[in-house]
Amino acid sequence: STDGCYRDTTSGIYSSEYTANSALAKQNILSLNDYGYTGSGVKVGVVDSGIDFEHQEFNGKGALGKDYASSASGFDDDENGHGTHVASIIAGNRDGTGMRGMAYDAILYSYKADNNGDPTLEGLTGANLPLIFDQHVSDGIKVSNNSWGDATIVTSVSESTMRTNRPNFITSLSNFKASGGIVVFAAGNSNLSSPT
Repeated sequence: STDGCYRDTTSGIYSSEYTANSALAKQNILSLNDYGYTGSGVKVGVVDSGIDFEHQEFNGKGALGKDYASSASGFDDDENGHGTHVASIIAGNRDGTGMRGMAYDAILYSYKADNNGDPTLEGLTGANLPLIFDQHVSDGIKVSNNSWGDATIVTSVSESTMRTNRPNFITSLSNFKASGGIVVFAAGNSNLSSPT
């Protein structure tokens, strides 16, 4: 509901799960949640190691997505845990237990890029990247979370190199943007001094 009416989304049993996710206070999400901005109806794609949809924070959410890593377990499992962790920060349930996500009513899609639980995301090949974002358009995704990268410092790569080496990826990202999508990338999960 985005009716502009205030409601206290931390009252009663919901207080402890709000404080369990410190990112909520750091991002001032409560002011949005309390006025009805909860992600309801918004499709969020998580390009990562998969999402364990059986985790308690996703109870009642449908398992949606696609496996781009040809894993044995499919898109709705996560041998590594990183994708599930990221997805819970985004849209963990507001149910009075554990923690809650920033947009707890959002619809999650798992675009799995890991096939064996190691830190390497095998599904993020040059051929797969355009397919992943084309699928975003087909699925009606509005926000794409990408908490991955490589060790290359972003300022060491020129635009012309990217356009030469990844033209199909750039086209698919542009098409996603044109469909109303927003792409969010981690600036660097490895705590480096510069974004990767």
